Amino acid sequence: MGERPVHQRTRKRLELRDIKTDRLVHPLPEVAVRPVFSASGDRLVARTDDSFQFFDVGTGKALSQLPRSTVGRLYPNVPELSPRGTYFAKNDEGDRVELYEVRSGKLLRTLAPKSSMGKRESILRFHFSVDEQALLGEVHQQLALDGGFSEERVSVTLWDVQSGEVLQELVVAPRTHSFWRRTLSEPNVGTMTLSHDRRLVALARTDGKDIEVWETASGTKRGVLAGHDGPVVSLSFSPDSKYLASGSEDTTVLVWDVHRPLRPIDLAARLKSEELAAHWETLSRLDAEKADLAIWSMAAAPGDAVPFLKERLRPAARPDAGRLKRLLGDLDSANFRTRSAAAAEIEAHGELILGDLEKALRRKNTLEVQRRLESLLSKAHAAARPFGTAERLRQWRALEMLERAATPEAVGLLRDLAGGASGALLTEEAGAALARLGPQAKRGR
Repeated sequence: MGERPVHQRTRKRLELRDIKTDRLVHPLPEVAVRPVFSASGDRLVARTDDSFQFFDVGTGKALSQLPRSTVGRLYPNVPELSPRGTYFAKNDEGDRVELYEVRSGKLLRTLAPKSSMGKRESILRFHFSVDEQALLGEVHQQLALDGGFSEERVSVTLWDVQSGEVLQELVVAPRTHSFWRRTLSEPNVGTMTLSHDRRLVALARTDGKDIEVWETASGTKRGVLAGHDGPVVSLSFSPDSKYLASGSEDTTVLVWDVHRPLRPIDLAARLKSEELAAHWETLSRLDAEKADLAIWSMAAAPGDAVPFLKERLRPAARPDAGRLKRLLGDLDSANFRTRSAAAAEIEAHGELILGDLEKALRRKNTLEVQRRLESLLSKAHAAARPFGTAERLRQWRALEMLERAATPEAVGLLRDLAGGASGALLTEEAGAALARLGPQAKRGR
């Protein structure tokens, strides 16, 4: 649409008008208050006393309608329209987020915290990622209620929108206390945002002046950005994830360069083999602060680091069908070493052989083979998750190091990894890193 619509409320009638000419674009039914556009400007949600109504901005056509809870309760009820207007999320029940398709009004799935063994929970504010593939929310879990105070665990949880699964939990407060009247409803996080490359979450505590930078791959904190004199109230990453803008009650907006070490470090021009080996080991550990040091130390010495990584990072390869058939057969071998070697090689293929393992499990197997296949399938499912294993964590960080270095050799290795077997997470993430580098990747040819 060449016109940019704006809303105007006249006698409870919602109108869409061109912001430059004030020309009426589309009149809408007399239904709505508090209209909100999607970030793309393609969709509009309007709230009434008892419903949410959705409109296509280009045509003014009503798309769907959802009931709105009118029951007063402690849990916050802050629904959200996704950036492109594809989804609408609301948490009327407090402990789960219902995800709807805007066009049809159909309930697609429910997003809930990880299993909590019957403990009370709530989801407070939540936000979609820019690509609408993930949802980020503040989750409270009650640990105990004692002496008039609720003891709670607070996490920032990342869900996959397509599957509804929890991708990662960032435990921002293992134990916090709220007065019983504010049980599971007192926010610990004032504002939060997910970087476009999904590597980082930036957040500020309620009334907090500092910005915490957390790593999604490990679920641990990388560092802190300090500079505001008043509470931070808004955060936003740039589309290339290189910069973070923060707005504060001190009336300032600060722009941070997050494509740099989060704390001062001594960067060597060269790295010895033992230093490279130590950094490689650090990349697989949960400590994100030490990993940040390792990533930037290697990025500052690409002449040593890239050849080192090239020996250890190989493009994902789908196993030969005949070879895989023999390996599956070896799981029933009477020789322990043969069985163990076959299981190890099958496991190394990770998510690429999920379908093969599921097919093998449907056959008639001995009890022992069935158990081995079930174990391998469980490991393959774990490997298919973007976070959760030490090897996956190391891959995420190694790809980040190559993207930060961006030398012709680093870009060449990224291109090799992006050429691996389709469906492998390593292949997809290397391709995404190349896309973010853009012209730099072309110059690397």
